[in-house]
Amino acid sequence: MKKLALIFIAILMLACSSPWANGQAPFGNMQPGPGAPPMALTPPGFPGGYGVPQPYGCPPPCAQMCGPLAFYTGYMVSDKRGFQYKREPEDDASGPDLVFRFPLQGVVLATSGTFPLSENLGVIAAGGWLLPNKTVGDFNQEGTVETPLTSHLEADSQWGIIDGAGYFTFFNAGWGCFQFLGGFRWDHLTSRQTISSHNAGGPGTFTSAATNDITVDAYIPYFGFQLLQTSTCSRFAARVIGFPVAPGTVRFNESSSGTEDGVVFLDGGEFNHPFKRSYFIEASAEYSMKILGDISLGGFALFNTLHGKTDFGTFVGQEESRSELINLTRLTWTFGGSISYSFSTGF
Repeated sequence: MKKLALIFIAILMLACSSPWANGQAPFGNMQPGPGAPPMALTPPGFPGGYGVPQPYGCPPPCAQMCGPLAFYTGYMVSDKRGFQYKREPEDDASGPDLVFRFPLQGVVLATSGTFPLSENLGVIAAGGWLLPNKTVGDFNQEGTVETPLTSHLEADSQWGIIDGAGYFTFFNAGWGCFQFLGGFRWDHLTSRQTISSHNAGGPGTFTSAATNDITVDAYIPYFGFQLLQTSTCSRFAARVIGFPVAPGTVRFNESSSGTEDGVVFLDGGEFNHPFKRSYFIEASAEYSMKILGDISLGGFALFNTLHGKTDFGTFVGQEESRSELINLTRLTWTFGGSISYSFSTGF
């Protein structure tokens, strides 16, 4: 995560430089076009900037002011299945599936900057980071269970993205414009879970304390569309992006110790395999309004999900090696606000 944080800071510095001269939306949402005003259309019946109703549509191509620098602060929320992964043994192997679930939540910081290439084309750099946080989840067994367990799980997680994309404004409907989006994202999550278990019934006694370290790196190409409505003092943007394949890798490390019928044991192992089946979807919306000079405030909502599944690979254990796969899903919502500042541009 140190490398991710350094790259995130670098994007922040780039976004502060004057060439990054266009409005942004959450986590790198695309801007309306070169020279666009920083905000978007006020809803029907809602007064425009300074109480004056504003016309709908795309911004003029040669507007003098635009927002090169935008910061986003939000809170990520999910249910206890916000991050879930399942370890599944081969069909002919004994033992149940092992399922680990815990929420992903906490403060998210993000920034974005856009560089226009022409009236309808531009490129974007963005980054986001979930501040390290701890949550409580659960560990369960599914399938044929010989020893039912009662367990407690605590997770210490970090998540972040680095995003680069391009946009193309392909249609102006008068009341708004539509853009095609295409880009690439590095999505990085690390989590350490501490799990305590004891038998909930059945013969004998069993206690265990385990530590699971899981790292998920996804390298995601994506495509999507954005609707943009603007006025001189406000801005609304809504977008959907995704891709049916999200290449990535799962690195899993386990260490455990405990007693079984009075006998002390030590165990553990590691698993490192690529995704074979995966997908990525994200949807977001933002509304913002100029409040003082070139300073604008706004709010946003963002939905994000990533699913990845490996083929059967070798889990290399201390006691024995076995074949299993990991099936994981991340699903979160983020709500928050934004602040941006406008600069003049030559476009």
